[in-house]
Amino acid sequence: MGELAVFRVSTPPLDGRADLEARLGALTTFLLDTQPFWQARPFAALPLPWEAEHPALSAWLRALPLHKADALHADPARLREAPGPLPGLVAEVARLTAMGPLPAAPHAALPDPFARVTGRKLHQVQALVAAAEAVFPDGIELVVDWCCGKGHLGRTLSAAQGVVTLGLERNAELCRTARDLAASTDARCAFLPTDVLDREHWPAVPPLRTAVVGLHACGALTDAAMHFAVEGHARAVLLAPCCFHHVPGEDPFVPRSVLGRAAGLTWDDPTLRLPTLEEVVASAAVRRRRRHEFGWRLGLDLLVQASTGAQAYTPLGPLPPGWHRGDFQMFAEHMAGAASLPLPPGWDPARAEAAGHDRARLVAALGLVRSQFRRPFELWLVLDRALRLADAGWEVAVGTFCDREVTPRNLAIVGWHPAATR
Repeated sequence: MGELAVFRVSTPPLDGRADLEARLGALTTFLLDTQPFWQARPFAALPLPWEAEHPALSAWLRALPLHKADALHADPARLREAPGPLPGLVAEVARLTAMGPLPAAPHAALPDPFARVTGRKLHQVQALVAAAEAVFPDGIELVVDWCCGKGHLGRTLSAAQGVVTLGLERNAELCRTARDLAASTDARCAFLPTDVLDREHWPAVPPLRTAVVGLHACGALTDAAMHFAVEGHARAVLLAPCCFHHVPGEDPFVPRSVLGRAAGLTWDDPTLRLPTLEEVVASAAVRRRRRHEFGWRLGLDLLVQASTGAQAYTPLGPLPPGWHRGDFQMFAEHMAGAASLPLPPGWDPARAEAAGHDRARLVAALGLVRSQFRRPFELWLVLDRALRLADAGWEVAVGTFCDREVTPRNLAIVGWHPAATR
């Protein structure tokens, strides 16, 4: 691997343009040097490009039972027992993605009973409110809750800080629910049905007296929040991005910052999706169902390949309701008929189903290598968006706002207008 840029690895968050640029540069070097390990997807084509060069690692992974592969996905630190170069990759990823928490005020006892807020969502909202209380400058009169859903974040911020909040949400029914929930509290909130991607409908806000917050506004929605803040001269932003592949009309994706565009990385949809392909908060039942579905998908795919001689994976799209209620033969025949896919004559359902589940095991095991790049890509994409604010003259910081057990999308961008006093 090439020489890495020097940056500060410590418990504080990354604070300031120089910190962010140095870390983005180091991540870029690492990702360019390790492309064979993350570009190919195990379920799409085997063997993977790196297997011939690292036969010991390939053999070790291919022999893993599914339960052990799953355990290693959940705890990558245990991969130190793997053959090289995987332990070195894991250690380098840990170094490159080290990130401290944003400042946070103590969680206040709020009058809002958090009606209809689930456990993890409640903790996410409380954590982002605590960060907002700590990082927002004086002089904020209005907080815009970007893509507010049922208004939990804006309602809680209003109760905690005594500010007026304006929730923007495309779904009018969610806006009505948000109003009903706010009406039972002392929070001062308004909610406006708005497609935030349509700038013609952006509300007028008090310049330099407004803050913008966004909890998991997907892809282009977070980009729109930054444009709104910069062009409307907001005083501060606090944004927790997610689902980076939700960027309609961009093929390929174009990085947001000057440094990001000069990095030389190629962004396709599978790469943008990589950061969100994990099961940190999924229940055991959900994981079992996903494994079962994946095994059946791959079993059908192997049948199609045997019939056509093709080597590429055939995407099926979303499965129909009730797909899991029958047996594998019913599933394969229904899906093949619906998608006009050929099946080989005289195929054995039991053998085909077993082959699919074994292929799923193999994909999970070999995928341990590619999965190590989820956090590096996520951090790269977050830093790139933060540097877009820096390019506009804003001060910026990036850090975590909660533990990954609360949400794996726990990185947040803080931005301050040049006129704001931190």
